[in-house]
Amino acid sequence: MKDTPTPLQIEKAKASALAIQLERYKQENERIVALLKKTQHNLEKKTQLALTLQIQQSEMEKVREKQAIAAAKVEEDELQNLREELLTARRDLTKQLSLSKKREQEHEQQVERLKRQLDQLNNDRCNDESLKNMEHRTKTLEKCQSELIVLVKKQIKLIEILKEQRNHARAAALLGITEKTFLKEITV
Repeated sequence: MKDTPTPLQIEKAKASALAIQLERYKQENERIVALLKKTQHNLEKKTQLALTLQIQQSEMEKVREKQAIAAAKVEEDELQNLREELLTARRDLTKQLSLSKKREQEHEQQVERLKRQLDQLNNDRCNDESLKNMEHRTKTLEKCQSELIVLVKKQIKLIEILKEQRNHARAAALLGITEKTFLKEITV
């Protein structure tokens, strides 16, 4: 006659299975927490880069307008006016940066909300669909991160173009060349 397991042996086997399942849940929880941190970091970067890009594009348009004015009017008085406008633009940029900090705080609040959702997910471990949604969100955020990297590269190119145009405008002002000659130089 075979030995039938005792109730104590059965309970030990159940407890062992539960301990293994608990360890799996802990590992999954750690993975989700790391994923949330990465997602939070990527979201913050995306927000900062988007705001910076928007501000710089606005500033780039302002600089282009100011360059057109400088090419048409080379006199020292008008160059001084342009310098004052640039200072004003810098002040505006500072204000916009403070606004972006406020937005960053809002994103931190959103991250806190996501953490609370993660805690809720930890309580509802049996719900695999929630985990799939989290993975989908992560993939979406990674895609957004890739798009942001492309935008930053474009932004860097635009900044270099602006620097070149600013240098051309200064050189034109110093040399006293005509608008037509200046425009030819810029297009080259």
